[in-house]
Order: sequence, then C-alpha cells, then structure tokens
Amino acid sequence: MESLLQHHDQADSLLENPPAARWLSFNFDPLTGKRIGAFKLIRQLGQGGMAVVYLGERDDEHFRKRVAIKMLRPGFCAAEIIQRFRNERQTLAALDHPNIVKLLDGGSTDDGLPYLLWIMWRACP
Repeated sequence: MESLLQHHDQADSLLENPPAARWLSFNFDPLTGKRIGAFKLIRQLGQGGMAVVYLGERDDEHFRKRVAIKMLRPGFCAAEIIQRFRNERQTLAALDHPNIVKLLDGGSTDDGLPYLLWIMWRACP
C-alpha cells in the first residue's frame, strides 16, 4: 500500500498535465533537416515576427562549420517584406565591426525565400 501511495504522489494528474496538452506542445518544424546550399538546418534557434533563425552545419565533405541561418517565414513573401530582408542582408554585408555578426553568405531557397548566413560567434549547444 505504501508503494502505491508513493507512486500515486509522483504521478502526473490528468487535470494538471493532460495528454492532449503534451501532444499540442510538441513543436514540429518542417524545415529542420532540410538543406540550404551546402548547409543542413539542425534546429531552430529563435524566431521573430517575420523571420526564423536556425543553427546550420556544413553538410559536405569539404570542411565542418556551424553557422546561423536567418530566413523569412513561409507566408511572409510580400514584395515589400522581401525587399526589407534583402536590405538588411546588404547592410550586414557592408558592416565590419567586432560586435556585429559577420555575414558569410546569402541567397534564396528553392521556394524563393531569401536567407542569410552568419558565423556563429559563440558556442551553441
């Protein structure tokens, strides 16, 4: 009886942690695992209003390199938003300061979404 009571106290309550809530909190990202150029998207690092940033890793035999890849979210492809993103990319390309990220590359995905890659300046778990 004591063993049952101990397990009962340690168990999740269906009301506090229902199975549906656990299922709904699962964050599936269809872009994780995809390639952009020579880089594979490892996982999402963060997101904002119009863009998402991924941890990327070089996915060929030439060398190993981790980068951050920022791209517009699918659905945010109005001409004005794409132009704003391209302007940001060009601004980063023109800047050279130790406290500003270093732009490594940029382009567009096969779906036409613009992206930019920058060098990870700190270790990322």
